[in-house]
Amino acid sequence: MPRPGGPTQMDYKKAAKDAEGQSWNGRPGLARLIRFILWILPLAGSLTFGFWASQELPPEKLGINRWLWWLGLAAVATIIMRILEHGTKRLTPLTMLLRLSL
Repeated sequence: MPRPGGPTQMDYKKAAKDAEGQSWNGRPGLARLIRFILWILPLAGSLTFGFWASQELPPEKLGINRWLWWLGLAAVATIIMRILEHGTKRLTPLTMLLRLSL
């Protein structure tokens, strides 16, 4: 009487045939694009805030000294840039994963 196959017996030819076409190819172009976006996003956010603030909240409208306004604008723009930079750092490992291939 034939013995049933145990859990350690495997059909390697069938497994290799099933695994064909299931490999992961690296996506270096997409990784570069994401890295560029992660680099430019904090800068663009800071510059966008500066442009918006200069249009909507000029020093004459707020009634403060122009030098004090520039100092405040620079401080807030820097804070915005640091917050966005901190948020985008969490996605940095994604670029390395997209460069890998299996």
